[in-house]
Amino acid sequence: SSEVEKAMGFKPYSIETGIDNNTTYIYRYYYNDPETNNDIVYNYHVVFNDVDESVKLVYCEEIDFTTYMLTVTK
Repeated sequence: SSEVEKAMGFKPYSIETGIDNNTTYIYRYYYNDPETNNDIVYNYHVVFNDVDESVKLVYCEEIDFTTYMLTVTK
């Protein structure tokens, strides 16, 4: 996981340990889109096999904070 952290350039946002000998490191990245002036947010998931410490799966998902904030109630 330290090699992935070096490659990403920042520490994980969260770490999830599964019961299946896998640990998922979630890296959150955001930037401001100059065309729309909206913040764009991605979660990058890196799944490690805890037995042999290999990367098992990598995927990302965009987080739509605007929609999320519109659903938050007082």
